[in-house]
Amino acid sequence: MVAPPRRVLELFAGIGGAARAVDGHATVVGAVDHDLRATAVYRANHAGRVHVKNLVSVKDDWLAAFDADLWWMSPPCAPHGIRGAQADVDDRRSAAFLRLLGAVRTVRPSWVALENVPWFQGSRAHGRLVETLDAAGYTWTEGTICPTELGVPAVRRRWYLVAGREGVTPWANPAPSPSAPGRALADHVGPWRDDLAVPDALLARFGDAMHVVDADGPDAVAACFTRAYGRSPVYVGSYLRQRGPRGPALRYFAPEEIAALYGFGTGFSFGDLPAAHAWKLIGNSVSVDAVRHVLTAAGLGDGPSA
Repeated sequence: MVAPPRRVLELFAGIGGAARAVDGHATVVGAVDHDLRATAVYRANHAGRVHVKNLVSVKDDWLAAFDADLWWMSPPCAPHGIRGAQADVDDRRSAAFLRLLGAVRTVRPSWVALENVPWFQGSRAHGRLVETLDAAGYTWTEGTICPTELGVPAVRRRWYLVAGREGVTPWANPAPSPSAPGRALADHVGPWRDDLAVPDALLARFGDAMHVVDADGPDAVAACFTRAYGRSPVYVGSYLRQRGPRGPALRYFAPEEIAALYGFGTGFSFGDLPAAHAWKLIGNSVSVDAVRHVLTAAGLGDGPSA
């Protein structure tokens, strides 16, 4: 099998989940995203050059010039999510991904790896991907993983694929999830914050439908946080029950706390970005632990972060 990648090109880079996952194992030689806020957060937390570009318009020779062993892609999931029109390849947000499939066929990096929502598998976009990889001589392994299977106290089930031109070893299936996560949710959250308190009116209207976790609950597992956290009241993530000034109360998770749950580390910073924008960025991001796990299929990684 081909040697593990040492140079990574991070496409649809967001805030750098893949960069954090390969840290210590490979060098990110370039990161590309069109979102100005995401690229600003990326620069503040990761070394390396960030390019603000719409991937629809990039040329094959520009991508090839990075001389990357592995192309990481985390394309928009909205065309495949259970909410919305599910327009698949007809969604304009799929255009950049379809453009990059042509570049994969032409440039043929040694490794290609992707992440998306579980419903991507079996979609027309997935069919185009498989056709491209087959025509370009790749073999691949794919499947879904939730970080809870790796002992992380936060749900985020996603589909992953790792493809190699000279063979690929499937990542190990995680052990069945225990009743309690391997790491306590309390280790990822800070003390009460008045600025994150859930408004009484919102609690009165939606309280019964909100997913609540106790800060010190030994088996607490947070629901999947989406980009709509802070804008929609339910089915977008969890609320934290903590002791506030007047006793137990609910608050939102801080963006940095969600980032810690997703494996970015306690030192990850969104700078002075308002919570509403930071929640959107982390909701669009990845589980670093899961990415690190699947990249063992390319010879990278050493399991979940501490």
